[in-house]
Amino acid sequence: MINYTLTQILTFLAVAETRSFRLAAERLRVSPPAVSARIRELEDRLGVRLFHRTTRSVVPTAEGERLGTAALQALDQLHGAADALRDEAALRRGRFVVATLPSMAATILPPAMAEFRAGHPGVEIGMIDAPEGRALEAVATGEAAFGLLARAPPAHRDLLFEPLFRDDSVAVMAVGHPLAARRSLRLPELVDQPLLVPAVGTSVRAMVDDAFARFGLAVQPAYEAMNLTTLLALAEAGFGVSFVPRIFAVRLDLSRLKAVPLAGRPMHRDIGIVQPRGRSLSPAAAAFRGFLARRLAAADG
Repeated sequence: MINYTLTQILTFLAVAETRSFRLAAERLRVSPPAVSARIRELEDRLGVRLFHRTTRSVVPTAEGERLGTAALQALDQLHGAADALRDEAALRRGRFVVATLPSMAATILPPAMAEFRAGHPGVEIGMIDAPEGRALEAVATGEAAFGLLARAPPAHRDLLFEPLFRDDSVAVMAVGHPLAARRSLRLPELVDQPLLVPAVGTSVRAMVDDAFARFGLAVQPAYEAMNLTTLLALAEAGFGVSFVPRIFAVRLDLSRLKAVPLAGRPMHRDIGIVQPRGRSLSPAAAAFRGFLARRLAAADG
């Protein structure tokens, strides 16, 4: 691989444009001998003559013309890339992806994205709405810049977790259910009810299983589903009792469903930012991460 420096290329272009070593030296604020030395060294490295030299003129050779064309194109690309990076640093442009859980994607994330983009319309935000395992994978592999997720399992030691708020769950049932009139429910009271729970592998299912386990109880589902809206439809139809995160409960149709708090808030999960160790965020992603953390902290407070 031929080794040459940007200084040599810029010197070559200055000579090619001015057709003079003296004028090129004045433009570059160096001595004419320094210009001659740079051109000579560049020619030695390339193995070709770049200029026809006479006492009256300096004219690029055919090889010099080719180098000049290629160098100008490369510099245009370099300047374009630099301009783009400056725009990204100033949040005038940029694109990144956030991985999140379905309950977050359906509630708190879209308004936050809209508010951020209102101030930075050139920034595009993508979203991966997926169960916990898939969302964590997206963060770990770099498909997503960071995640708004529940606490990463211990197996993911390469991921950092910054908690933002605690999201507890409520019991949900049809308005005509015998327990719907209660002001609160203890978890052991529900173990004999037909339970409608998320599928294994979701953060809400892990929260449900852990909550029952703390009472020495095991969940025996009547129905399992990946989508919370499916579970709510089953609850509305009278198939049993389900559990949804409190942030999702605001979307319930209260004319058909009743949300009842759980005494002692035994069913909860910590929600926060998940990010790989040692990986820097782009300016846009870092700005949105900070904006999201401040927004959620203010709402939780």
